Amino acid sequence: MSTFLKNYWSLYYDFIKDFESLKYNGYSLPYLCHLPRYVLHQNRLLNELEGADYSKNIKRNINGPKELQALFNQFVQSHEKKPLTKNQGKTVINMDKLLRFSPETLSKFDPAKTVILSTMSKKKRKKPKIVSNKATVEPLNGVIVNQAGGKKPKPTQKTASNILLPVYPLDKYTSDVKKQVKIIQQQATKMFVKYNDHHIYKDQNFQIWFLQAISDVISCIEMVKKFLQEVKVACIIVPSTHNYKSRILAVVASEAGIPTICMQHGIVSSELGYIPKIATVDAVYGNFEKDMFKKMDVPKNSVEIIGHPRFDQAFKKVSIKTKLDTGKKKSILIALRGAQDDKLWRQFITTIANNKLDLNVFIKNYPSKEPHPLTKEFPFVHSTKKLEIYELFPQVDAVITYSSTVGIEAMLAGKQVFILLEDFRDYSGYYDKLGNLVVKNPIELGNLVTDYFNNTETRRLAENQRKKFLDYIYPVQTSSIDRLNNLINRLTK
Repeated sequence: MSTFLKNYWSLYYDFIKDFESLKYNGYSLPYLCHLPRYVLHQNRLLNELEGADYSKNIKRNINGPKELQALFNQFVQSHEKKPLTKNQGKTVINMDKLLRFSPETLSKFDPAKTVILSTMSKKKRKKPKIVSNKATVEPLNGVIVNQAGGKKPKPTQKTASNILLPVYPLDKYTSDVKKQVKIIQQQATKMFVKYNDHHIYKDQNFQIWFLQAISDVISCIEMVKKFLQEVKVACIIVPSTHNYKSRILAVVASEAGIPTICMQHGIVSSELGYIPKIATVDAVYGNFEKDMFKKMDVPKNSVEIIGHPRFDQAFKKVSIKTKLDTGKKKSILIALRGAQDDKLWRQFITTIANNKLDLNVFIKNYPSKEPHPLTKEFPFVHSTKKLEIYELFPQVDAVITYSSTVGIEAMLAGKQVFILLEDFRDYSGYYDKLGNLVVKNPIELGNLVTDYFNNTETRRLAENQRKKFLDYIYPVQTSSIDRLNNLINRLTK
């Protein structure tokens, strides 16, 4: 384990123990305040965590995340009603930007037994559209859903375009908790005085963040309780437990005897976004995640390989609305993040040009849909014309990307993938089993891709590596949405 990770997990452990006594209605608040949200935006602190001498600032140096997970196991179990209740209530889908359920996926849920809980703020939610004087419906993530409280329009058939799911905005349940918040914040302020020589707690930025986090958490606890009182719930699906709203939803639901399923929202490029584990069951992509959580000593049967419903489309034939202008040339797709690592990608493209590899290069520019600046530097480099990723895969012969979820999506769609691995402090090793197809040097990567297109044996070896990698990383052979529904049924019936 790197020095950075050892210091990071120790710092997190200290935070939990130092403020553990701050409680609201029996909930120890630091477990619900997401410390990484503060730490990962403090560049100076991140740099300090890389130093070996940072350990002098730590009270409780731990060896890794296993000890932190043990703390959270105790916390969750102290709020868990056993056995979990099985009832005929609703399946709740906690919708936010990380869930990534397509309209087709949402259409697989029974509208009579499913509701959406939107935890997005009012600013981010679209205003409801009035389609008749009897019903208010709201477009959410491309699917038509019925705003809770209005009469449901009758769907003509069960399709992704008109399936009706009631939506409950969480902030509808806001309570006046100013007095309670003030009391806890005063307790926290006294603790800041006690820790006035602490390297982080004395920092005004930390104190502002923590006091606001206390307010947000207490407000959210009350909102979740009100929602669960109004709606009879059998099971809750959350996109992650690494934002405070979903974490609180999982813990409060557990106390009410309601099981929760946490979907994996992306590859585990870094463990920081996936540990600690909170939900009743984490629905993961494959064996990498299962092995990772096994090392954490999480509760038995609390991790299950489900895959992800959005990847189901990788196995389907996609109708191409707009063809890329590839001519008779082979084509590759580069998936990159704006201007990040432009220098490395420029070196890669230059190497291909110097090797006289006659290719079309298309760039998928994330998150922007505008043409990437590199498309103006090279005549054979083109924009993807705002096409979606699954429209692009059938039109290219290989995909080159950073350590991102695009890599596994492309492999599931049958495309050969090469990874340009950035040198970052907390890489999990997710793509390591791809062997020499993961390269840090862009010039070496350019030479490897050239050899792939020129050498039959290289292509054969690369294809074998891809298949072997997928057997471990994504062994799901059946529909992921079917596996998810089977899991829901086991937990609720």
